[in-house]
Amino acid sequence: MRRRINRIDSLSIKKEDFERTAHVLKLMDAVYPNFTSDLFILEISSTEFSSEFRLSGEQRIIVFDHEQVNSLNWFVNLNLKIEHPIFHYNEFMIRSGELLASWGEIQAAKRIHERIEEAWRSYNSAITTPYPYWRPFYPDGLKSVSRVVDYLAHSFVLGHEIGHHFQTLEPNDDIILAKTIADAYHADAMFEPSQSGSGPKFASFFRPPIDVKLNEDGVFDGQATRGRFLIGSLDQINEQQKSELFCDYFAFLAISLNSASRSVPHSDVIRSLVLCIEGLEKLTYLTKTMLRTPRLTRRCAVRFDDGHGKLRIGFLLYLMEMSRTSNPKVPATLHDYWSKITPESAKLIEMYKSQYGLNSIADMTTFLARGAFCLGIGMPFPDLPAKPESGSEGVLEMASEAFLIPWRFPSNIYEISRNNGWNPDQRGDPSMIGFASAVANAVSCVFGHGLEFRNNRKEKEAAVWLVRSPRARLLNPSERGVDRRNGRKQRDATRR
Repeated sequence: MRRRINRIDSLSIKKEDFERTAHVLKLMDAVYPNFTSDLFILEISSTEFSSEFRLSGEQRIIVFDHEQVNSLNWFVNLNLKIEHPIFHYNEFMIRSGELLASWGEIQAAKRIHERIEEAWRSYNSAITTPYPYWRPFYPDGLKSVSRVVDYLAHSFVLGHEIGHHFQTLEPNDDIILAKTIADAYHADAMFEPSQSGSGPKFASFFRPPIDVKLNEDGVFDGQATRGRFLIGSLDQINEQQKSELFCDYFAFLAISLNSASRSVPHSDVIRSLVLCIEGLEKLTYLTKTMLRTPRLTRRCAVRFDDGHGKLRIGFLLYLMEMSRTSNPKVPATLHDYWSKITPESAKLIEMYKSQYGLNSIADMTTFLARGAFCLGIGMPFPDLPAKPESGSEGVLEMASEAFLIPWRFPSNIYEISRNNGWNPDQRGDPSMIGFASAVANAVSCVFGHGLEFRNNRKEKEAAVWLVRSPRARLLNPSERGVDRRNGRKQRDATRR
């Protein structure tokens, strides 16, 4: 099976990682006895950082990638701290370089490394860069989350794949319950009150893909909404979304059982779950954008699908509230844990429910990725028309906003070098800046460079370690802000 997967190994799997897997399986087995009787779990750590469920004859297999958990740990911990955007950029660029190296695009991975080094040289020499370098810090109440997120993320990823396993089994009471809960939430979430009060309106979980078109010279040639695709694929998308919610039910169960066994505060679990979905959303868009970026300059259309982040976060928040009342009937262990939620944690749920409305951060990821792609292929940042008015007169203008949303963000969000002077008092989410800048730079490292695939495993592994080398600035505080080529003395001389 390892040979058939054919992935490049990442970091070695530690003993405690295997123990965490066994602990989650033991907790789940207490609720669903013998559910692993025909399930094999292959634990790997690969540079593609993605887990999957496979069927091989009668054998059900979960390929559990520990590097996916590791990537979520990085993302969540960076977002818990107040950290400069360049460190978010650093991580997303490294992840894109790992993908390219594992696909055999060695030269593209090297260009990623060069672009990271270029960003650090700019950061180190810029007059606006804070000096002395301020240290990242955890806002009040968030440091405790960093101590538990590693095994909570572990539980979430493994629990989700276990959900895919349950989808292949004969329906029983437990499976029917999970499906009923997921389907009922999905049906309710599809409609919401109309702003005009004239009746329900379709919610934004079904938005058509948008194609970015390139002409025969590989130059940006407009965008198009694929409305007909949405109409023709509505049932398929509907079932895919309900399938994800079904699996997230078991992810929620796994993380709740693990949290109960470790007496983790509810607030830490709530924050971890929301950040895990945000992290998965960004990593998914990074991977898809790198896959779909054309390597040759030719006429084509690059598709950007709508994400499921907002829907999944809303479902997890719904499960938290439902588990408090045990209505419908949920496993007793689930109710026992969530029924003890504190008033402060209940307020946190309400806060997230209000944040993840129609204009949530999870929604913005697709627009950031599309805007970054357009700029990465060489499109200049466009001049914007005035924002549409609210009310009935602006309805037609607002209908076309799907094309303009990437440009409603300030242009500097896509250029990491324009954020060297960022500080904690400045507006702007550092994670969004790092993500958008990284996608734009990564796209420029592969677009138009031709097909340069290599299938030499040693070359792939060497390229992976090369693109990872800038991570030392995160792991070793003494290397923060040190330009390895020019040294700090030149930086100080420039500043004087």
